[in-house]
Amino acid sequence: MTDTQPTIRCTDRNDLLAVPTMLLGFHPAESLVMMHLIGKEVEFVSRVDAVALLKVPDTLMAQLRAAGAPPERSDGRWIFLLYAESPERYVDALVTMAGDVANLEHVFVADATRSWELLPGGLCDVQLHDPATSSVAAETVFQGQPWARTRDDVVASLGRWSPNPAWVEDARELVWGLHPDDRLELLRTLVETGVPQGRDSALVASLLGEEECFAEMLAQMSVTVADERRHLLVAAREQAPPEAVANVTALLALACWLGGEGALTSECLLDLDQLDPTHPMGDLIRTMQHMAIPPSRWDET
Repeated sequence: MTDTQPTIRCTDRNDLLAVPTMLLGFHPAESLVMMHLIGKEVEFVSRVDAVALLKVPDTLMAQLRAAGAPPERSDGRWIFLLYAESPERYVDALVTMAGDVANLEHVFVADATRSWELLPGGLCDVQLHDPATSSVAAETVFQGQPWARTRDDVVASLGRWSPNPAWVEDARELVWGLHPDDRLELLRTLVETGVPQGRDSALVASLLGEEECFAEMLAQMSVTVADERRHLLVAAREQAPPEAVANVTALLALACWLGGEGALTSECLLDLDQLDPTHPMGDLIRTMQHMAIPPSRWDET
């Protein structure tokens, strides 16, 4: 989920279908995008694989009901946008779901070159579709943001785990030989230095494998520092000792969620499921996603 308060001017359907690319940071191919609006503001936007309409429709409906349940959202409205190479595959499922969603204002469907409005009787009002020619695309490029990225392009920024054995062993020996208070002091020093390089990456990761350092980093998390922490944790995870990878990944998932990076959050949670399916941060972040809790709420707790 992306928590955002954008100013976007849409004059036609082509513009509207371009909005998720601007908000998500990538084109949502084979996806269902659900935007929740209050007044003229996009309160949040959520993306799921289009196949969820066929495989887990009940789960999807439960998430929508949970997201729209808070009293402050009682006057909100939904807009659904489906992007698919073969939209007809999903039409029946989408019509069924749309009939069960309160305050659903519009449902639009698009393939590579055409778009339709979805009504109870099916697809209608076909129009040419090319989001790259929209005013939203022009505004995005004008602001210096990338336009034609895919989800895979975005997820690649998380890097990969490829630790240097010598750095890992040196970090372990140093961290295990320190008093907990000294570990905390060292962590604070390294965090203040910025994104760690080389051996320092393994050292940060090894520290975060310890309970007191994990708790310290968790306590420091906020929307304000989310982007900075994400870059730090990406570097740390690449050089993490095996026993620390789960903790670093959990913190990285939180930093991504706080930064409104929905695709990165989901990717980290998938990694965490493989590393440690019982890690408490996994359930916490998924609950916040399920309830469509905006990241700004984290700073209020």
